[in-house]
Amino acid sequence: MKNIDMNLKRQKTIVILLQFSVFFAIGSGAPFLSIYFKKILLNANGTPANYWIGLIFFFQSITGMISPLIAGYIADKFKIENRILTLCAVFVFLSGILLLIPGITVLSDLPLNSKLLFIIIGMTLNGLFIRPIVPLIDTETLVFLQNKEGKIDAYGKYRMFGTIGWIVSSCTLGAILFLTNTIIIAIICYSLLFLILAGISFSGIKSKIKTIKIPWKYLKSDTTMKLYLIFVLLFSVGFSSSLYFTGYFLDDNQVNYLIIGLVFGLPSILEIPVMYIGNRINKYLSLKSMIITGCIIQSAKFLLFYLIAYTSNKFLFIVINSIHGIGFGLYFYASIRFIDNLAHRNLRATYQNLFHFVFTIGASIGVLASPWIIESWDSRVLMLIDSLIIFASAVYLFFIPVKSEKKVV
Repeated sequence: MKNIDMNLKRQKTIVILLQFSVFFAIGSGAPFLSIYFKKILLNANGTPANYWIGLIFFFQSITGMISPLIAGYIADKFKIENRILTLCAVFVFLSGILLLIPGITVLSDLPLNSKLLFIIIGMTLNGLFIRPIVPLIDTETLVFLQNKEGKIDAYGKYRMFGTIGWIVSSCTLGAILFLTNTIIIAIICYSLLFLILAGISFSGIKSKIKTIKIPWKYLKSDTTMKLYLIFVLLFSVGFSSSLYFTGYFLDDNQVNYLIIGLVFGLPSILEIPVMYIGNRINKYLSLKSMIITGCIIQSAKFLLFYLIAYTSNKFLFIVINSIHGIGFGLYFYASIRFIDNLAHRNLRATYQNLFHFVFTIGASIGVLASPWIIESWDSRVLMLIDSLIIFASAVYLFFIPVKSEKKVV
């Protein structure tokens, strides 16, 4: 009995570290990637190569479409989530090294084509291996909770450590970039932090490998999941477009790095209590209602961005983005639980990665269309369009019939 308790304590520590470290790593790079590309990828006339920036994010998304499905299948079949996590994190670290090369000062005079070669290869590698990481960590968390408590209601209490990681890294990097005015520091941190994540996930590797029979018939007959994936596709078009290009939008409006870091970091503080009491909120709102509410809040945020784009008070962006923590917290907490409630116990990783697979398709569409919208109008109009798309996804989800939110064991 004592050995079982010690094993659960060790798993708990690993789960918390995984949630914290992955979002600490992502938060150090994601808010600043589009700005980094905007600074180093320039046309002959000195303007940002917007179409190439969009294509780069598209390559990242499109190459990440298949890997979540493969990773989910292998994880469910052999129960080796941590081995896959370690491999993926190492390759994301290597992708960061490739992204660094065009930004190094001594290589700043490289022609655009040479810079693009390094970045396209780096982002392609990044997309292929970063996509399975979060769903695998969520699966690890859900399995731990099922083994420890027999239920997954406390998922938010563990996922909130990821939010804390995001807040610390994005705010800290924003301050560092403001003081140094050296955007490449964000890419350096992004790369090294994924190497640390690889070490943490390696520590959770189990020596014994089990083989499980996958119940594919169950997935084929799950109508609710199929309808929900249509919502995921629509939502991800607007959300991913806005996520990748919010930094670009803020830079267009002459917001400095410090405030950009605070815009991405501070509002997530409100995500922590939402995650922590998510199971209590679920007593009053169904998981579906929580997702819809989260979407409406995020849609409102981007609409407000559109309305105040030219404000002279840049701190307003922080104030308005403060509602993001509530909206994203409701959406993400409820989505993970909603999907896991539908999943068979031997399809947990597959369901989570199927969710991310469809999300990636939508993200690919969003980031490919974004530069065209920016070139045709501007980044302000992009915020408006993303707001409308996210709102439309909420309307669609409202009409999806959900007979039960069940957990099949």
